[in-house]
Order: sequence, then structure tokens, then C-alpha cells
Amino acid sequence: MNYIINPSWFYWLGVVQSMRGFMLAAFIVAIIIVGASLIIIPVEVKMIQDFPTMCADERKVVRFFTKALKISIGVCIAAALFLVFVPSKDTLIEMMIAKQATYENATWTLDALKSAVDYVVQAIQSLK
Repeated sequence: MNYIINPSWFYWLGVVQSMRGFMLAAFIVAIIIVGASLIIIPVEVKMIQDFPTMCADERKVVRFFTKALKISIGVCIAAALFLVFVPSKDTLIEMMIAKQATYENATWTLDALKSAVDYVVQAIQSLK
């Protein structure tokens, strides 16, 4: 078949909308982790000179939150880039309309409308 709009496009439109929702949730969680890490790490370390004298458990906590901070910053950057550069569902629909709204399609639509009107007029005249 020769589709004007491929039906699989509507599926991918839903996938993009779901991915944007997932990335928004990941961005929010990553921001919360960054905030918690920025609070917990200084409280645990107190000062950078105390790190060598810390017990093993305190070092594990600091290392865990340091890794979490690094990973969360990466997730924040990736999610923010995804949310900025991947268009929303409405934008994708507008892009598809703009793609289909060409002078050729408008002329074709006008010609099809004229022929339909002519057909209706002829059918009414034949009934009289």
C-alpha cells in the first residue's frame, strides 16, 4: 500500500512519549541523588584531612556516595540532553503535518474536492 502517513509512525510516536516520561523520571531521581550526595559527603568527611583517619565503614559510605554522585551527574546530563533534543508528541505531530502540507498536496486536495463537488452536482442534476 502507498500510505500518506506510515501507520508504524503512530507506534513510534507512543514510544517517544514513553521514553520522554522515563527520562524525566530518571532526571528527577538523579537530581535527588546529587542533592543527597552533596549533603552527605561533606558531613561524612568533615574535612579532607580527616579521610585517612576514618574508619572503614565511613570510607565505604563516602566512596558509595562519591560513585553515586558521579553516576547521577552523568544521568542528569544524558537525560537533560534527551529531553531537550528529542521532540515531544505534539511537536512530532506538527512536524508530520508540516511534512504533508506541501503545495502539491494542497493542489491535489483542491482538485479532488472540485471533482467531488462536480460529481455531486451532476448526480443532483440527473435526479431532476
